[in-house]
Amino acid sequence: MRIVALLLLLAWGQAWGATWYVRPGSSFGGTNAGTSYANAWQDWSSVVYASMAAGDTLIACGTFSYSGAGASFITTVATSGSAGNPFTVSGDCSASGDLARAVIINTGTRGNFLATNTQTYVNIDSFEISGFTNHGIWLCDTAACDQTVTRNINVSDMYIHDTEGNPGANPNAIYMGGRSITVTDSVLVDCGDDCIRGQGKNNTLSYLTISNPGLETSTGDCIGYNGEVDGLVYANNSCVHPEDEKQCFLISGPTDSGLVIVRDNTCTMPTTGTVGMGFYSEAAGQFLRNYTYGASKGMHFYTSYGVVYAYGNISLNNTYQCFGAGFGSLNTDVRLYNNSGYNCGTYGIAFDTNSTLSIARNNAISGATECYWEFNSSSTEEYNDLHNCTTVSTNGAGHSAGSAGMGTITTSPGWVVTAPTSTAGFRLSTDSANRRVGRDLNIGNVQDHGNRAFLHPPSIGAWEVADEDAATARAAASARTARQ
Repeated sequence: MRIVALLLLLAWGQAWGATWYVRPGSSFGGTNAGTSYANAWQDWSSVVYASMAAGDTLIACGTFSYSGAGASFITTVATSGSAGNPFTVSGDCSASGDLARAVIINTGTRGNFLATNTQTYVNIDSFEISGFTNHGIWLCDTAACDQTVTRNINVSDMYIHDTEGNPGANPNAIYMGGRSITVTDSVLVDCGDDCIRGQGKNNTLSYLTISNPGLETSTGDCIGYNGEVDGLVYANNSCVHPEDEKQCFLISGPTDSGLVIVRDNTCTMPTTGTVGMGFYSEAAGQFLRNYTYGASKGMHFYTSYGVVYAYGNISLNNTYQCFGAGFGSLNTDVRLYNNSGYNCGTYGIAFDTNSTLSIARNNAISGATECYWEFNSSSTEEYNDLHNCTTVSTNGAGHSAGSAGMGTITTSPGWVVTAPTSTAGFRLSTDSANRRVGRDLNIGNVQDHGNRAFLHPPSIGAWEVADEDAATARAAASARTARQ
């Protein structure tokens, strides 16, 4: 029994670890050994990472201010965690009566607040970081960033803003390079270039509120991703991109054939833009229930790595197109299923060069010069509602004039708002001609923009009819009761 108790004690000690403290300045006195709030290390330069181990927590307390020149990184983490025992760097000092989110302010020329370097199994949370000229936090090696390293890093509850001042460095709020990195529940504002720039497999970016990228460059995206992409998840993020440049969400230059999931994100861009795109991807995968307002192109796909499934998306008030695929030499295979677009500009749906395998089905488009346009006559358009367009369906250069595909209608979509300004306006009214007239998708578990299952047959557009969902549920419940 004593051996069992000792083993449990050791296990608990490893799981919980020790807690260490760092505070700004030297006015609080104490032994400055980092062992308590009263005896905290004096500023980051005094932190002794060699004293800490896996499972430990370093808590930063208060407001740290830096001016003038100095080391490129205020602190470089030099302690790793392990599976089940991460090393944590936290700014939540509320248990000691201090700030719940430590503040790191740079008014000088310092480049970065924190780097994880080669460390793994590290958690970082609860910081406000501002004024750094290169990056707020750097989740990678400081010498040569290796995207193939599995890092197991988690970042949450961050407020990073005003990362600018060195345009040549393409300043980011967060730079992440490597595998198994998660960034969640954070706010990123006013970034010199991309607010997040990343590469690496099995990474997750979720519940992020991002605005004002590209303050110092013409290449700024809210989130820009390249290199390894397999297992990448973008989910429940919002981007406000007030400038007509680049994208809200970008995946370009992938180096593997992995699949990505991009779902439940929102993008707001200038409604007079001629360059920027809401979502642009050169990777295969699933793009589900996203919303774009403004931009030149709402969503565009260009990849030869595999099939792109895009369904339940809504695109509104674009200057060039709502949804599109292809352009250059890559043979792009896109399935545009049950999307809705309004006031799309030149094209509602555009299948450009080398999009021969692409299919547009069950989409509702209202308001465009051409509701549907294809460069390759082998692309498929069927069971769509193509309404209020100068031309309903055409072929591009070198092809004869097209016509609406099988099952396609041209009546008003019957949205609850004739000229919708938000996603809710795209719901179907009770007398909509789009109710239950689509073609079954046969691709497994598919949800509409409100995350409800499509019916059989489905409706046309991004929203399924809620009242019939309810009726189906009641009928199923009655059937179960009758069987009991």
